[in-house]
Amino acid sequence: MFRIANDAVVQEMNAPVVRTFARRRRLTPLRRIVQGATLLLFIAIPFLNLSGINFVTGTLYSMAIGSLTMSDPLVVVQHVLAAKELFVPLLLSAIIPVLLALALGPVFCGWMCPQGFISEMVEAVRQRMKPRANSRDAPRKGALWVKMKWLILIVGLVGAGLFSLPLFNYISAPGIITMQIANAVFLGSVGPELVLIAAILGFEILWFRRGWCKVVCPIGSALIAMKTPATLRIEHDQGHRCNTNACGVACVTSCQLAIDPRISKQMWLCTNCAACIDACPDDALGWRFLSKV
Repeated sequence: MFRIANDAVVQEMNAPVVRTFARRRRLTPLRRIVQGATLLLFIAIPFLNLSGINFVTGTLYSMAIGSLTMSDPLVVVQHVLAAKELFVPLLLSAIIPVLLALALGPVFCGWMCPQGFISEMVEAVRQRMKPRANSRDAPRKGALWVKMKWLILIVGLVGAGLFSLPLFNYISAPGIITMQIANAVFLGSVGPELVLIAAILGFEILWFRRGWCKVVCPIGSALIAMKTPATLRIEHDQGHRCNTNACGVACVTSCQLAIDPRISKQMWLCTNCAACIDACPDDALGWRFLSKV
């Protein structure tokens, strides 16, 4: 009888872990499909254009679907500051991306950005080969690297306004990746801009886990800056006491940005990737549009 009771206890202890794996099948595979489909789309576009199919054209700097044009809002602002004039069609091309950011937050970073996708895959492989605890992971809001993150965004805007310097064109990793894919197909060669992508991966592998997204990327900074109290966000149920013995704080360890979703002050950096929601065995996390905090 003692053996049966002991087995029941073991099964109860393992239950949260089983639920964790079941939950992971809900969102993470869908996100991987979206990330992969986005990258494949920008690989396919130049081939389609070469074949005379021009319904979809462009890169992640600016792209057109039929008569609908969408541009990176940061590139649009940069152009306005540099040109010192308002070009209405260009401004209109930023409306859809801005509305999506206001409604859904920086989901582009977590669900579509090719640089984010590549960095995630590289980090996942690296963790399998040699897991590490990185002291530079924690996103403390007052840390020096956080100040650097906003400084880069401000310097880029000031540089565009004062010197007509298109800094964001040179450090837009998703724009560079998609542009170089097009160059490879159309021209049969790639430019030196890919050195930046290699440097990003080296920086993240050797020194700062997911450091580009956390410290440098101006697109991510701009999308984060667009958050409002009504923007979609991941929130922790404050009335729920987490069973940390069962989950091992799975929500934190599952996040490559090292965000603790139980601490609302850290969630400013969250990209709504939902890895923490999938990992949580206690159903304590969820998406909300109106913040309760």
